[in-house]
Amino acid sequence: MLDYSGRIINLRDSWKDRPALLVFWRHYGCGCGLERGKRLQQEYNDFVRAGAGVVVVGQGEPERAKAYAEKYGIPCTILSDPRREAYEAYGLLEGRPSQILYDAPENLVRCDYDAGVRLASTRREAGRPLVDSPWQLPGEFVISTSGIVNLAYRYQYCEDFPNPLVLLASIKDALNQT
Repeated sequence: MLDYSGRIINLRDSWKDRPALLVFWRHYGCGCGLERGKRLQQEYNDFVRAGAGVVVVGQGEPERAKAYAEKYGIPCTILSDPRREAYEAYGLLEGRPSQILYDAPENLVRCDYDAGVRLASTRREAGRPLVDSPWQLPGEFVISTSGIVNLAYRYQYCEDFPNPLVLLASIKDALNQT
């Protein structure tokens, strides 16, 4: 994993001193991720008060992670996993179009090439970030200081956000596992 400056960071260090909530983003251009980012801004202090460190893992390079955090006010560390090795290690799969584009116009659901080109063009014009794997499904994990995965929440579709009360309960439970 890489931090904003490109330094190599061991993900394991995230739960060395306190439980960690690891939030795996789909990609930096994801509309669902923008919504999750808004929720994370609202929930972040609750997670910290409960005793957790919060780390977002993204597919892109460190410069894109930094720009994304600054643009959208992400309140925690974002680590970069451009080869998606941590995604794979945590069992996060690529989804099917029906899990990502379920509310999109029919031509996008059919993966019509011209529709995809038009979508990419409008995203660039709107200043939206580049997309890495457009099919990557996100996930959220609570890890205790002993490295035990206390909660593994793998999204079943793009906006399948976990209930923050479940995350908070898992953080509190992870504190008792140390």
